[in-house]
Amino acid sequence: MKLLEVRNLKVFFPIKDKLFGKPDKFVKAVNDVSFHVEKGEIFSIVGESGSGKSTIAFTLMGIYRKNNGDIVFNGKKIENIGDFDLLRKRIQIVFQDPDSSLDPRKRVRDIIGEGLKIHKIGTKAEINRKIEDVVEKVGLTQDILKKYPHELSGGQKQRVGIARALILEPELLILDEPTASLDVSIQAQILNLLVELQERLGLTYILITHDLNLVKHISDRIMVMYLGKVMEIGSTAQIMSGPLHPYTKALLASVPVPDPEKRNEDEETLTGEIPSPLNPPEGCPFRPRCKYSMDDCWNELEPIEMKERIVFCHLYKEHENSGGV
Repeated sequence: MKLLEVRNLKVFFPIKDKLFGKPDKFVKAVNDVSFHVEKGEIFSIVGESGSGKSTIAFTLMGIYRKNNGDIVFNGKKIENIGDFDLLRKRIQIVFQDPDSSLDPRKRVRDIIGEGLKIHKIGTKAEINRKIEDVVEKVGLTQDILKKYPHELSGGQKQRVGIARALILEPELLILDEPTASLDVSIQAQILNLLVELQERLGLTYILITHDLNLVKHISDRIMVMYLGKVMEIGSTAQIMSGPLHPYTKALLASVPVPDPEKRNEDEETLTGEIPSPLNPPEGCPFRPRCKYSMDDCWNELEPIEMKERIVFCHLYKEHENSGGV
């Protein structure tokens, strides 16, 4: 069952050369992206910085406004600000940096319970019971409720962020680089907690990350993005064992290995810098950095479906059998 469908999503940010007047340029942060998320799965979005991963997350939350495209949640099209206001109880987000996402002036009890108060859910006694219950679920003790964020460790802060997201009992949880700002020793603990909560509560996750080792262990499906465009979508097993797009191959080749001498010399490597989203390349955005670049790569390409996966690459045009996502 599809919990979320995103169709032809575009999110552009205007750039003005002058204080007044119409914008002269646009940053094409997300440019015609389509995907879906099945209920109960962990769907990962990976790519370099600037690929549009977090922009998608913030657009789903209503933080950014879309320029075009459809967002459908549980069969209902989300079309205006009022729809996003209602949706916020059903989609929640865990931010990358707990230090900047937790209000330093509030105690943990107030931070976790804020969503219930905003949406006017429950009496004071009911809110307190829910706060105490969710704190236990994320592995914290009750005495932490009277503390301020600066009194907590990095791992405790992220657990508070997770508790704040869970208290509204969302159906979809967006994880924006949830372990990136934590010590390595704490990352595994938070990751294990998230997997346990997903299984126990029947949650659906969208995981935003650049860490391919992370998605390899917990994801069901992966969407690879580059410069606001989708490069490839497939199951984790498919993409990790047999990537199709040259960019996906280069991403996997960039993952550190214990013994570099065992690395395959024929593996793809990323060279050059990611182009500016103000002036993206024509056709395939990866074309300037791809060693397989050809004349056809200057043209836009519809999604090619191959063995239950999607790839945007002219190398596979002869295998095309469907344009659906």
